[in-house]
Amino acid sequence: MYMKNQSYIWLAIATIALLAVTVFSVLSPVYPLIYILWILGTAFLLIAVFKVLRDRYKTKKTFKDWYEDQPKGEKKVS
Repeated sequence: MYMKNQSYIWLAIATIALLAVTVFSVLSPVYPLIYILWILGTAFLLIAVFKVLRDRYKTKKTFKDWYEDQPKGEKKVS
């Protein structure tokens, strides 16, 4: 459970940093600030992806279980 929460934190940091780049690019602040935030946001995003992919999540479900929101055999309601 700890790893999953840590991944969300890294993802939130990356999202905030990259959104700040977008906002600052419109407001025209100092160029090095935008560049540093862009580099940090990209690094945080890569760390978040790495954390999610290296998570030791285990489940007993298989592809035969289909999707939880629409189990196999149930008809889709339109």
